[in-house]
Amino acid sequence: MSHWGKRPGRAPNTSQRLIGNALIKAGADCVIGNRPIRAQDFTVIDGKPLFYALGHSVSDEAGDGTFNLMVEAVFSPQSVRLTVHAGKLEDGVLAFGLTDDDRDRLQDLHGGKELPDHLVLAWLDDAAID
Repeated sequence: MSHWGKRPGRAPNTSQRLIGNALIKAGADCVIGNRPIRAQDFTVIDGKPLFYALGHSVSDEAGDGTFNLMVEAVFSPQSVRLTVHAGKLEDGVLAFGLTDDDRDRLQDLHGGKELPDHLVLAWLDDAAID
């Protein structure tokens, strides 16, 4: 877990990109960063996820309508499964009951990435929402 980036930053900055890439290249299986108020993009490098910022799920500064991410990791002796959940901040509450429009917006923001088999975007996989 890295504490980096600018609090109001909506996009990862150069140092986040360089350090995150270096951590993956040095052998990290996953990098999860945070400090920015709003969730930032994530990427996959050499099949390993790099989350620049998940966002502050309980911050008044984030503002209503902001999507924040949570990463659920399930470890077994044979594998690791990462499920990315997204919630929408409304009236100070991070709600996970997303509308179809919310899911479409998340797909626009984070879809289209080639994901490794062990990484699931919950808003696209109804089985992961349970």
